[in-house]
Amino acid sequence: MLPSLKLANLWRVIRDVDLDQIRATARTPFELLIVADNPDAGARVRDALATLPTGGLHPFVTLLTPDELPGRQTVPLVTVLVSAAPTPSTRLIGAEHYGVHAGWPRHMVAGVPDDLRLLFPPIVALVDGDMRLALASALPAFRPAVAEAIVDETAKANASFAATTGLAEIIPVLNVPLNLGDMVILTKNQLAMGYRIALAAGRDGEPRAMVTEILGVLGGGLLFRQMARQLVGLIPVAGLLPKV
Repeated sequence: MLPSLKLANLWRVIRDVDLDQIRATARTPFELLIVADNPDAGARVRDALATLPTGGLHPFVTLLTPDELPGRQTVPLVTVLVSAAPTPSTRLIGAEHYGVHAGWPRHMVAGVPDDLRLLFPPIVALVDGDMRLALASALPAFRPAVAEAIVDETAKANASFAATTGLAEIIPVLNVPLNLGDMVILTKNQLAMGYRIALAAGRDGEPRAMVTEILGVLGGGLLFRQMARQLVGLIPVAGLLPKV
């Protein structure tokens, strides 16, 4: 039987992850730039992205017209180009070309949708790595889309890793070390995922204290997963599908 991975020792699993760097990135200031050729459409998108639960708009979100774009010195995290009509105006197309030449990540909204939640996933997809945490931490409207992206990435990474080790476990000599080894890797991925989601939700605090809370949530699941992995791992090939 595999040795138990005790909750008290799980900190060792994640301590080589740079939690301080992740936290620092999640607190990085940024600018989300909205460029609209129609004031009402631009204000509607800005309000959807920037409104805070306490009221008011977050200062990280800037609304400009296409004519105000040239000569700006700052580099936005993402530029959202908003057209009230399904076909963007010549002015807005010019603003997009400006963003292309400047190398800015851009998302064109050609006709503002009734369901403004549709705006969030494509914007999140343009943001690299842990800067998504900064986006969600500052702008609560982005939190569901960012959390979904983090969970999806972790699930895909874990599934890929489990499939790879599952194939290797067909070799009986490798079965025991891989059972323990992949549990450690999958656990590390889950802990890092939980930490990132907490930061995206606006939580702040000393990294070790936050991870300890996450460990308390994951601990029971780790026990059941370890038992299931031991049982499924006894069946080479046939156990591969449930393992993934």
